[in-house]
Formats: sequence, structure tokens, C-alpha cells
Amino acid sequence: MVLCISAKVPQVNFVQSLIRLPAADRLTMLGSLHYIFQVDGLIILGSALAAAWGVMWDLKHLGKADVSTGEIAIQMAVATILFGPAATVSGVWLLREHMLADKDVKKA
Repeated sequence: MVLCISAKVPQVNFVQSLIRLPAADRLTMLGSLHYIFQVDGLIILGSALAAAWGVMWDLKHLGKADVSTGEIAIQMAVATILFGPAATVSGVWLLREHMLADKDVKKA
């Protein structure tokens, strides 16, 4: 992270680390390992965001949330870009817990 942010080494940046696919004809052992970690990270990201979207979809169908599924997807995409995927998934689960707890509290 520090190398990507500091730009002391121009070959090391976030795009190369997270998104850039290596050329198939120039794949070294290190390049292959890097590609495996990229794919693994994207699979984990996709499954975590899909599960978080499913939680919000479930809350919508239980009548606890009043948002459309498209709005959920857009808000999660923006939050992932601004705050990161882990913060987005954590925020969704926190929101779920608060929505379920607030609706079940009996008001006296």
C-alpha cells in the first residue's frame, strides 16, 4: 500500500496490482502468482458484495427497508469506490442489525 501511494516505484501502482492482466505469453512464476491473487481477490470482493446486496434485498422484501434494488446496487457501488469493499459490507450488516433492532422494539 505504501509503495502504491508513495509512487517511489512507478511500476507499482493500484491499477497494476488490482486490475491489470498480465500478457499470456510473458507470464513468469511471479506474474502467475500475482494473477492468481488478483482473481482470488476479485472473487472474494464479488461474493461479499453479492451477499451484502442479498441482505438488503431481503430487508426490502421483509418490509423493513424502503429502497429499490437498483438504488441498493448504485449506493453499494458508490460506497465501495469511496470507502472500500470491506467498509461497505460492514456498513450493510450494521444497517441490517439496526433496522431489525429498531423495528422490533416495542414503544411504550
